[in-house]
Amino acid sequence: MPDTPFPLQELVSCPATGQAVSLREDWQYETDDGELMYPVICGTPIFQPNLADFLADEQIAIVRAMARWGESDEVRDWFHENFKRLEPVPSTATDSELEGEGYPGMWSVLPKPAFLEFEDDCSDDLINEVFAERYQKLALDLACGQGGMIQRMASTCVQVIGIENNFYLAALANKLLRSSVIETDVFDPSQGWQCIELSKPAISNAHVICGNLLQLPFHEPMFDWIHCGHVLDLVDEPDEVIHRILRILKPGGRLSISSPWDLDRAGHFADMMELLDHQFTTLKQQDSVPWIRWNHARRFVVHEDWYWIGKLE
Repeated sequence: MPDTPFPLQELVSCPATGQAVSLREDWQYETDDGELMYPVICGTPIFQPNLADFLADEQIAIVRAMARWGESDEVRDWFHENFKRLEPVPSTATDSELEGEGYPGMWSVLPKPAFLEFEDDCSDDLINEVFAERYQKLALDLACGQGGMIQRMASTCVQVIGIENNFYLAALANKLLRSSVIETDVFDPSQGWQCIELSKPAISNAHVICGNLLQLPFHEPMFDWIHCGHVLDLVDEPDEVIHRILRILKPGGRLSISSPWDLDRAGHFADMMELLDHQFTTLKQQDSVPWIRWNHARRFVVHEDWYWIGKLE
């Protein structure tokens, strides 16, 4: 692989059939037989296996994204022609009310009570420090949210792809990654609402795809590093995600996982850990990594993580 990013169309494939795809008209990916297409809306390719149902369910989020970031008349006309009804559809929950959550440095610029003395480094920081010692070519962040971990990965990888099922979050991640400043509104009890700014390097070697964790748009081993951050605790069968990772991770490739330490479902990771022990050599593991996040009630909450890093045999 060269030391420059590949065009996305050379990496992705149809999640339903595995066929190669090509980019048509700058906003549509199409399978080789021309039977299936996947649109690009607000700079975000949508590779969902049941595309029509997904777009119908996500129409409110898509309209919201187009209203915020703009879109060409051609894309708008295509979307509204195919999805004319705007029925009340429950919005997919986002991971936070704080725009820019998870990006390195965000913690330090947030107004916070003086009594919150805590470790600044979260599990994402610690994992990335390990990988910074070994230059990766192609990496994948599964369920990447707003892109905070991708921001870290992009500094030590030739190219990073993110997968996020929530369309608005995927589109937001693409915007934030390419920006040199993140602005977000927060409430400071002593000063009221205020806008804070986080300066960061703009990223050009990463792209987020709106896709399904269990039907990934990749069909061959191509990744040197795959990261799963705070997602395997949310799926019913985390070992099924690992089986899909095994199909696309190169031999000798690295897998990193982070998850809340205080998971209240006994045995949730039992089958997954057995599979990891069988397929990987454990390189590093750490329990009880403390961190603080801004929750939906806009309060700081203390969490603990564990993380694991392994090498595929």
